[in-house]
Amino acid sequence: MARLDLFRTGNGGPTLTLAGDDVTAVLRHFFPGLVPPGVSDPVVGLAGGVVRLTARVSADAFPTAPFLAKVLQALPDTVDVELYGTLASERSGLSLRVDRMSMERVPLPTSVVASIVGSLSLSSVDAGSTAGGAEAAPTLRLAWPRDLAAVHVRNDRLILERAEPALERVVDGGGGA
Repeated sequence: MARLDLFRTGNGGPTLTLAGDDVTAVLRHFFPGLVPPGVSDPVVGLAGGVVRLTARVSADAFPTAPFLAKVLQALPDTVDVELYGTLASERSGLSLRVDRMSMERVPLPTSVVASIVGSLSLSSVDAGSTAGGAEAAPTLRLAWPRDLAAVHVRNDRLILERAEPALERVVDGGGGA
C-alpha cells in the first residue's frame, strides 16, 4: 500500500481514505500488532458507518470465564467470530462500540461480549448500564499513533487525518538583531 507509506511519511495529502479491503490489508500487513494473539484472517467491512469485522479466533484466545469455557469445549479449536460495531473518534484515540457479536453464527449476549472485548486488553473497555437499566454495548478504546489527529468512518470508508508536526523553533539567545 504505497498510499499508506506516503501518508505516514508526510509525503501524501493530509487525509487518507481507506475502503474495507484496505483496512483489512493494513491490519494484516502494516499493523499486525493491532490484531490480538490467537486471532487470524481478520476481514473488515464498512457500510453506512457500521464496521463489520470477521476473523478466525483460537479457543485459547477467549477469556477463561466458566460459562464460556463450557461452550468452547463443544466447538472446534478455532471458531468464526463476527462483530458489528460503530467507530468514533476521540481526543486521543478511537472507540469501537460493539453492538453485536456472534460465534459460529450464534449471537452472544451483551455480558459475554463484554467479557470477550475486555479480554482483548488493547486499551480500556467500558461496559455498563444505560439510564433505563439495560446493558450498554461494550466499548473498546484504542490509542492511535502520534502522527494521527483523527479517524472517522463515513459511509463505507475509513478516513485517517494526519497530525501536523509541531515546528521546532530555534531561538537565538544572542539578543542581537
